[in-house]
Amino acid sequence: MKIALGCVAAGLVAVLSGCAAPADPKTDSAVRVVTSTNVYGELASRVGGADIDVTSIIGDSARDPHEFEGDGQSELAIAKADIIISNGGGYDPFIDGMVDASGNDSVVVIEAVGLAPAREDSPGFNEHVWYDFSTMIAIARSLAERLATVDPDNASEYVANAELVVADLELLRERAVTMAGRYAGSGIVVTEPVPLYLLELVGLIDRTPPGFSAAIEDGRDAPVAVLRSTVELLEGGDVAFLAYNEQTAGSQSDALIAAAEVGGVPVIPVSETLPPDTSYVDWMGAMLDQIDTAFALNG
Repeated sequence: MKIALGCVAAGLVAVLSGCAAPADPKTDSAVRVVTSTNVYGELASRVGGADIDVTSIIGDSARDPHEFEGDGQSELAIAKADIIISNGGGYDPFIDGMVDASGNDSVVVIEAVGLAPAREDSPGFNEHVWYDFSTMIAIARSLAERLATVDPDNASEYVANAELVVADLELLRERAVTMAGRYAGSGIVVTEPVPLYLLELVGLIDRTPPGFSAAIEDGRDAPVAVLRSTVELLEGGDVAFLAYNEQTAGSQSDALIAAAEVGGVPVIPVSETLPPDTSYVDWMGAMLDQIDTAFALNG
């Protein structure tokens, strides 16, 4: 879960840490929404439209939610927030700490993991729930409901905006399920479990040797024997593709990329935050495009 987080485009969300100076609030009366990362910030911007002011705390490629400590700007944003969207599941614990310290007793916190179909206490739970379309649909609708409570004059607009987002997400989900009809049962390797919700929706099976992706996610090297098994699997060319987290690249991830090249296995980069100048829907659509391309290369 070691992640590095890239600055989102200025037109999408205001970023407090590591990017350009944060955007000025739209109006004093705008509903203030704070999100832990720019993924949820872009979603909030679509649901809220011009009637809300969105601030995403993390969008800097040098920051890791597990190591982030609140600074003055982020603490001020939390203290003034009407609504907060966090990931939960241990991914962004700084949010809870800043809320507790803020004295903002009226703020509403929407936790993505709490809306996820998968249970947090289930074995092998994957906290990267923004790769799950069902969770994102639930967040969009929950946010619209909360916004309508805070700002009832614009309630119908929030609900309408959320349903437009939901329609886009449903199309993505339908496309993924259709792809599963072609690709289900195919094996893949991942450096980290970040994209697994999406890959599993497409019917793909994670064949990464146990212990490899868990080690990389924890910011440590996998045991030599585990690394060797993973390299051999890729060099053998018996999987559809390698998905690697490009924000946490290291020597062992590089070794897998090199092994994939030897085995003729396509490589798909994934990330934990929105790339610049894109939207969540376009980002996920591009991921599905890359999966299609990888299978086309496999013949």
